[in-house]
Amino acid sequence: NMNQMELLLDELIYYGLDGIEVFHYTQDPVYTNFLMDLASRKGLMISAGSDYHGKNKPFVTFGISLKKEIADNIISQFKDFKDFGR
Repeated sequence: NMNQMELLLDELIYYGLDGIEVFHYTQDPVYTNFLMDLASRKGLMISAGSDYHGKNKPFVTFGISLKKEIADNIISQFKDFKDFGR
């Protein structure tokens, strides 16, 4: 449940968590939006995963489609993190 996810993230942030995977091809849009909001409120970096592991998962294609502004935001976050740390 979403309340439990937020409590878990609070604990993980306490131990140094910097970001969460927000975009995944199996997630529904409601959960993705919840994770985006949560990451924003908690100051976490967001990432996207494809779960592509090569030929052993032929039903999974490489990458997912993101709006350009979201992809640019993800890239910017990682640049800022690299330059300034958390």
